Amino acid sequence: MPKIVSSSEIYATTLASGPFGSEVKIAGILGDQQAAMVGQVCFDAGESKTTYGTGNFALVNTGTNAVRSSHGLLTTVLFKLAMLQPTTHLKVQLLSQDLRSVVARSTRNYFQRCRS
Repeated sequence: MPKIVSSSEIYATTLASGPFGSEVKIAGILGDQQAAMVGQVCFDAGESKTTYGTGNFALVNTGTNAVRSSHGLLTTVLFKLAMLQPTTHLKVQLLSQDLRSVVARSTRNYFQRCRS
């Protein structure tokens, strides 16, 4: 298993000779759904967030105890801040790509009929 590191520390610095023209610290690592949970201050176990973007997901903060699902939910690290224990979450995809395609097609057909 990979080592879990803090989501909020400095990992590297760019080269002064690089595209930024100076040294820039590279810090902070969160995936888009995890960042949405942090942005909505879902720091406590039981708090949840639904994201709607390239994927539709429901996420539930499970605290520092990873909860293993027997119903097809994915358990991953949500975030790790400073020296605290990693916080985990359960994640379920609400709409599959196939269903999103059906919804998009139906919506497009509906609006085409409305314009006629």
